Amino acid sequence: MSSDEEYCKEALNQIVDLWPKSRNGAVIVGSPPIVSEQLRPLLANEFNPGELAIAFPGPALILAVNHAGAETVIDVHDATNYPWRARFVNVHENASGWRLASLAPLCPVCFGTGTNEGETCVICYGKGWGAG
Repeated sequence: MSSDEEYCKEALNQIVDLWPKSRNGAVIVGSPPIVSEQLRPLLANEFNPGELAIAFPGPALILAVNHAGAETVIDVHDATNYPWRARFVNVHENASGWRLASLAPLCPVCFGTGTNEGETCVICYGKGWGAG
């Protein structure tokens, strides 16, 4: 495993610790979700703060790490054994430049395919992960 992959795995563990928690359900009520000052430096500019509305029941069990150029994708299961995908981008092109671009659960409608009944999934907009 490369040092870039190790850095992203460590960053993911920090992020999961800082991710908003929910006591009684998966969705956190609040508009818009607030990015904590501790979490902000770990996020890429392209990160959608709306993703914070979905609670991550941590800790994460890492299943796979795929690194290609300036992107690293980590597939994990949360504490309830549900699949999530973390996508990191390297914003400074060095070992410490990795930032989270997305942390999203597997789409519960298309199950990662991006399509539902032959059409683009209306929940994840064809991404297969998260909810539009």
